[in-house]
Amino acid sequence: MVHAGASFDAMDVHNYDADITSYTERMHGWMNQSGKAAAELWLSEWGMYVGGYQSASTGVNTVLNNLIRGARPGHDHIDGSHLFTFYDWDGSNGGSQRVDWSNFQGLVGSTGTRLASFYAFRMGIRTLNSCKTTYQSTTSDSHALAITTKDAEGTIYLMVTNSSKESSYNVNADLSALITSGNGTMWQFDATHNDVIVDHPSLSNGHVTFTIPPTAAILLTF
Repeated sequence: MVHAGASFDAMDVHNYDADITSYTERMHGWMNQSGKAAAELWLSEWGMYVGGYQSASTGVNTVLNNLIRGARPGHDHIDGSHLFTFYDWDGSNGGSQRVDWSNFQGLVGSTGTRLASFYAFRMGIRTLNSCKTTYQSTTSDSHALAITTKDAEGTIYLMVTNSSKESSYNVNADLSALITSGNGTMWQFDATHNDVIVDHPSLSNGHVTFTIPPTAAILLTF
């Protein structure tokens, strides 16, 4: 709990929920009540790390979706985060009791193998790194999440995820408020595409159409 009158410049929390939204919004609410609405909120540990990073489902539903949620402006916003853990984890809890960490899997295995979620994370970082200007993006289907960013050189990034296990969606993305024409690059992440370039679409009056498969993510840059 954040107490009224508390003196701090930033708040640091851990959140291992599959969807970080609820606790993030609760923390912002407490900070606002304490007169700390302008303070940064950092998520120093998050992830779904017990036997899960090898699946495209975790890459989309947990890694990318939570990156999108934390990038949204307002009460959902996270200023910086650290996904636990990048490498397979083995060790003690720092106390006298030994903990079995053998099933605590990282994005990169003990032999250097990059698991599926590594490539999802790489796509998300490409979209969000370097403190890009971020625009909240809405979707018409509850299975889809999206975020739009703009870098210092004016390049627009649109990342869309599809959490449905069965349905593909035909997307008509409207970027006309930011850009109306141009040729782009499309990356895809799913069970058979590890963040690879699959197309070079063009904008028409600020719109671009594409299909996103089940349990997949698409990143477009223009």
